[in-house]
Amino acid sequence: MKGATGVFSKVRGSGIVDIESAKKWLNKTLGIDDTNIIVTNGVMRSFENDPVYGLTIASLDTIYNEIVGNIMLSSQSGAGVEYHEAWHYVNLLLHNKLERNAIYKDFARAKGFDANTTLKGDIEEEMAEDFRRWMLMQQDNSVKGKIRRWYNNVLDFVLLSRRKSLYRAVYKEISRGGYRSARLDQQSAREFMKRWPTGRALSDAYIPSVNNAVLENMNSIESYHEFYDTCYSLVNYLFDEFKADTVEKIQNIGGKNFERSLK
Repeated sequence: MKGATGVFSKVRGSGIVDIESAKKWLNKTLGIDDTNIIVTNGVMRSFENDPVYGLTIASLDTIYNEIVGNIMLSSQSGAGVEYHEAWHYVNLLLHNKLERNAIYKDFARAKGFDANTTLKGDIEEEMAEDFRRWMLMQQDNSVKGKIRRWYNNVLDFVLLSRRKSLYRAVYKEISRGGYRSARLDQQSAREFMKRWPTGRALSDAYIPSVNNAVLENMNSIESYHEFYDTCYSLVNYLFDEFKADTVEKIQNIGGKNFERSLK
């Protein structure tokens, strides 16, 4: 199979990610369902052979004809990878183009570089890492961490009260769950898929629990991006077809009706 793609994090970070806590945070803060959070046990690699620890992708649910956002996390990544990918999810899939450009300009001005001469992709990656650091600082209960947080909270108050920091306002809004009910901006999502039709190139990737020999026989599926798209659409279809809205009903899916549905 060919490699899957998306906007990814190449920074591992320190420590080790708590996958269950990361999934709960993504669900509680951004409203991302567990079915849209994919965990891989290995470290993915880009075509440039860089390690990849997190990945944001947009998939087309062909049955319902709607675009959905997905986040992939490596269990080998460090703390905060979920925050890096959360930024990409919000800024590239929920914000519209005008909002995105305004945020880039505000961030560039605050950090002292020219947004007009800097690639937007580079600004996006720097902001994802900046948000990751900002979120980790909010959770640092060491003496140094408390002092830094106090200083930043004062700075936030001054800047936000004077409406001088758009990007800091967005950081705050994400952290307090302000995007939990937000829908994907369809124009942004379409542009995302057009720019990265199968995402950003990744190689040396695999699908946990699925034998490679089985994957090689799937001639019509060339990437694990397509694999997950297909599985997502199929699961949604089966849930609707069998009205599987409880665990018991899900467990009872099977038999001849199930075989007919697959045909």
